[in-house]
Amino acid sequence: MVNRWLFSILSRFLPACCPFCDTALEPRRRLCAICQAALPKIIHPCIQCGLPLPTDSPTLQRCGHCLTSPPAFDRLLAAHRYDAPLSALIGGYKFHRQLHHARLFADLIREVTQREHPLPEILLPVPLHPQRQRYRGYNQALEITRMVGKQLAIPIDHLSLRRHRATAAQSDLDAAARPGNVRGAFSLKKNLDYQHLAIVDDVVTTGNTANEIAKLLKRAGARRVDVWCVARVIC
Repeated sequence: MVNRWLFSILSRFLPACCPFCDTALEPRRRLCAICQAALPKIIHPCIQCGLPLPTDSPTLQRCGHCLTSPPAFDRLLAAHRYDAPLSALIGGYKFHRQLHHARLFADLIREVTQREHPLPEILLPVPLHPQRQRYRGYNQALEITRMVGKQLAIPIDHLSLRRHRATAAQSDLDAAARPGNVRGAFSLKKNLDYQHLAIVDDVVTTGNTANEIAKLLKRAGARRVDVWCVARVIC
């Protein structure tokens, strides 16, 4: 709380600097133009899972896995690839309370989603288990979702979806263990009367968490579920 208050006061009087190179920024910018252009990109992403297709593939195509075994979510939009230097910034935000980066991450998501039509009716942050949220002190996905919702004028719901079972961190498990780790870990406190929803998270690794939530939402009556994230891990 003190850190947030101090940052808020100092940011009113000190010029903003690029978090990567410390260059003074123009008003309303959160990255300098050079660092913005250097952010790791996903070239030719699959329009469903967001993983890169071969460079000679046509755009707006599905990968072979999504054609044969499609995930429950309909579209995954990742602002960037999870790689340096963005990965270090996400790590500081997620594990070291550098919450001021939430605005930058929301900007990055907005840039990749604002061309989407129609936009979802509601945004749902990926929830933390209460035990983990108490330990961390905040839900990193919720902080980003609040900013994205404000920028795109989309309401958010951070209460209806809950993680009722404490799970190991997906990043600590191998690929074979990840689906079972999150299976049945989420539930809805009430039915959601929305046809088009978007799940928001900071990083998507294998997509198993997003897929488990999307299956839950589809069973509850959703017709389309998108996934929005700051970065996608490319294995």
